[in-house]
Amino acid sequence: MATTPFCSEELLYKKVASGDLSALGALYERNKEAVYYTFLGMIKDPATARDLTQDSFEALWTGRDHLLYAEKPAAYFRKLCRNMILRFIEARNNQRRIAVNIADRLPKAVNPYQEMHENETISLLNQSIEQLTPQRKEVVRKKQEKFTNREIAVEMKLSEETVKSHFSNALNDLRTNFKLLGA
Repeated sequence: MATTPFCSEELLYKKVASGDLSALGALYERNKEAVYYTFLGMIKDPATARDLTQDSFEALWTGRDHLLYAEKPAAYFRKLCRNMILRFIEARNNQRRIAVNIADRLPKAVNPYQEMHENETISLLNQSIEQLTPQRKEVVRKKQEKFTNREIAVEMKLSEETVKSHFSNALNDLRTNFKLLGA
């Protein structure tokens, strides 16, 4: 039996349920744009929206037996499309979580030249610290260990102002040393 474009949508769903492939084609032609734009509005990717549109009509065909029991076949198809997009979004989110998890576990790529430069800079810094006066050197080391000025002052039996002064002078000495070394 030929399916005409003048058949009601309800009749087309009944024909699809009974296995009429031409009825599915007619439903596709009538609804493909609405389904496509619904998917596109949700996922913002035209190629994926086209694929999901095709997949939704394929799912309607493969699940056509369910149409026999659906009171409102058009509502059944909308629900099928809604579930398809929800599964797609969930799968995409799972893929992103997996990708982030894998990326977090991978060793960070290191530029060998950058690493070499960092090592040289650290070495120069340590050499410069060694050239400081004993008290300035100790204040800098304590600062590197995250001691507060108060904690340093108590441990070294100095005032907090003296600790600040030693640290400030040490920084000036280190800057001068780095300038002289061209770092």
